[in-house]
Amino acid sequence: PPLYPFLVVLVFSTFGTAHFLALFITHAILSALTCVFLYLSLVRVSHYTAGIAAGMVAAYPPFVYHSVTVPESTTLVLFLISVFFYVLVKVYALPAPRRWISASVTGGLLALTEPITIPFIVLSFSYIAYLSQRSFKDGILQLSVVLFVFAITIAPWTVRNYLVFNELVFFKS
Repeated sequence: PPLYPFLVVLVFSTFGTAHFLALFITHAILSALTCVFLYLSLVRVSHYTAGIAAGMVAAYPPFVYHSVTVPESTTLVLFLISVFFYVLVKVYALPAPRRWISASVTGGLLALTEPITIPFIVLSFSYIAYLSQRSFKDGILQLSVVLFVFAITIAPWTVRNYLVFNELVFFKS
């Protein structure tokens, strides 16, 4: 999946290829932002619950250790999941078309980082469309638009995989 290698190339082209510290600092920033987005997602439920959840994620030893010692896409995946959750909470609160589109682009970026999340993304869109729309017709229309934008977001990678492997490859293993 292309998103994490692009992040690594961006960091190494900015700071030099011998500087893994810059990549680990980028991971630490993404981990901190993961906690922020988790807090912002849960603050509508309760400030207390949001603070405890974000604090526990911030202080969870494997989360802290992994983000600053292992150059893998796990940190980026967790960050994008927290952003996706935050955007879905915003869509649920006010289902405006711009929010739906930002949710589908965020879902596309998540799928470009970890393709195994595609079923989770589609089910999340379906559930939020079910909860947030007043009529079945509106829900289907919103879901159609969201899935179209999502498909457009992951289309370059899907087309490239088809051209290289002569079949549709969605999963990386």
